[in-house]
Amino acid sequence: MQILGSLNASAEPCQDIWEFGCGGWLQNNPIPDSRAYWDSKLEHHLQVKGKVRTLLNTLPRTVIDEPNSVVGKMKRFYDSCMATEYIEPEGSKPLLRIISVMGGWQVLRTFQKNEFDFPRISPAGLSLPDKKYYFDEENKVAEAFQDHLKDVAQSLGANSVNAQQFAKELINYERRIAEVTPSPESLRDPVESFQKVTVSELRGMSSTIFWNDLLKSMFPGENINDNTEILILSKQYLTDISGIISSTDSGIKNNYLMWHLTKKYLPYLSREYSEAYDIFLRQISGRRQSRPRWEFCMDETLHYFTHAADFLLKENCQDRSERVDKVNDMFESMRHSLVDRINEATTKFDESLRNRLLDKLRLMTAQVGTTFTNQTDLKNYYLGLDLHKNEWFTNVVNAIEFERTLERKTLISTERDAPIRHLLAQQPINVQFLPTSNLIVIPELILQQPVLQLGSSHLPLLLGSVGVEIGEAIAQAFGIEQGLYGPDGKLMSDKDAKVQIMRDLIDQRRTCLVSFFVNIRLDDADYIERTSLDSTMHLAGIQIALDALVNHDLGTIFLGLPALENLPPNALFFLSYVQSQCSVQTLHYHELEHYSFTTLSHDHRTKGILRQLVGFTEAMECPSSSDLYADFSCGTVI
Repeated sequence: MQILGSLNASAEPCQDIWEFGCGGWLQNNPIPDSRAYWDSKLEHHLQVKGKVRTLLNTLPRTVIDEPNSVVGKMKRFYDSCMATEYIEPEGSKPLLRIISVMGGWQVLRTFQKNEFDFPRISPAGLSLPDKKYYFDEENKVAEAFQDHLKDVAQSLGANSVNAQQFAKELINYERRIAEVTPSPESLRDPVESFQKVTVSELRGMSSTIFWNDLLKSMFPGENINDNTEILILSKQYLTDISGIISSTDSGIKNNYLMWHLTKKYLPYLSREYSEAYDIFLRQISGRRQSRPRWEFCMDETLHYFTHAADFLLKENCQDRSERVDKVNDMFESMRHSLVDRINEATTKFDESLRNRLLDKLRLMTAQVGTTFTNQTDLKNYYLGLDLHKNEWFTNVVNAIEFERTLERKTLISTERDAPIRHLLAQQPINVQFLPTSNLIVIPELILQQPVLQLGSSHLPLLLGSVGVEIGEAIAQAFGIEQGLYGPDGKLMSDKDAKVQIMRDLIDQRRTCLVSFFVNIRLDDADYIERTSLDSTMHLAGIQIALDALVNHDLGTIFLGLPALENLPPNALFFLSYVQSQCSVQTLHYHELEHYSFTTLSHDHRTKGILRQLVGFTEAMECPSSSDLYADFSCGTVI
């Protein structure tokens, strides 16, 4: 850890904790040209990607050539991506072949209406990151996107007039979809949003979607019939989207579906096409360059080979067992401290709710790192993935289909590890809570963090960084979404009084935090409101980790840091936390954050939340006249 190098010792922590904790890091870490956002976690992730790259490039030939060798497949996939001398001559031909098989594309004047198989292609949602972009005339994102659509269509063979018409019609069509698309906030509550219906009922509310064909193609071999029950997120959305489909010309629908197919595959074509979408992203984010080719190829490799990479890291981490023990010890200490906190909160929770919270907490466990313990299981997992030397586009198509097959298997699997592996594949960087298993899932990547090299004498640094991540995941277990699952992993009834009590408590804390942040002028009110749930749960996570430190008897084992001997354990905890949040972004990215993100920028969130924590004021001995003195606290949700 570069603790001393990251801080600015001349700054006053009670006045500007961000400058105190991150001043050195900000000075030494300008935004890389290939990034719009950069933080200490991404810095670490880049180092891990470099490590995996080195491990792949130094594999013995016997390992690579071994039949069904997973790391051999992984290297073959990565090498085929790096072999641009085979990719460039192909141009757009691989994509155009797929478009032709699907029945053509209206904008390219190859659309064969009678041959186009609408049921084979599922609705693809929206192209832009938030539906608000379709309605804000002052925002330039939609305008830049329309230019991008035209450029891509022309590069694939459309004439200028058809390309311009296609771009305008697609924006208008997606705007209609955006009008009926539920907000992310309305979909976060599983009790409100998850609704069980039969295929017959589904067909009745959205008759223009070929549900039987679609479901059978998604779950081949399963007995899908009119009585099959499925969960949907919004009946109204399906009714509305069905109306849009029925009232839209088939050529426009073809353009929409083929565009989303094209957008998915553009990055895997030759440079002329792969750069097209990246140029658009650079325009709206402020990035100056594309990622280096090796990093793009490694990102794609890690996406499709998450578990193989995790196993590779596991096998090449000499002190892994000690790191796992440290993480497990932190989890257990936080869990026990939270049990004590809930037991003491006799006025905050009634007996029935308190018992439910305690049951969930006592039964909660942690999965630290990969679930794969041997090569045989790993080989069986990747057995259906066929890859070929120097055939990049074909390998991507096979990997995408393999990923879909795994998702189908996960949905119907009863194996304990199936949902864990699915979550780790989706979220390989962040600590998560898996509600259906009442499980904290800690990725292998977390175990690679340098802070875990430290011993128990530096527990404040461990808890302030990795501990806060785990603490926030524990807090999420009792939040708006995941808190609705009981200790047994089953979704509770919305008629359960305990559900409403917990919702009300979270809403009270969230509303209080919004008012507080607005009053201290932390940021603009809309941004604060939109990000308030994340801020509320993040605050709870810090408190959970801090409680574990406070309840831990450090005795004589605590070691201070050179040049920071005057900082007590609690102060080092907060310094470690702040440095885990160090980040910097481009102006364009900052604008995107304010426009659609559900998380406050790290600098503002850190300042606002630490001003809520009495523990920070006490640790840093902040005078009442200082900017970060905690003179008012909204409390925590748990």
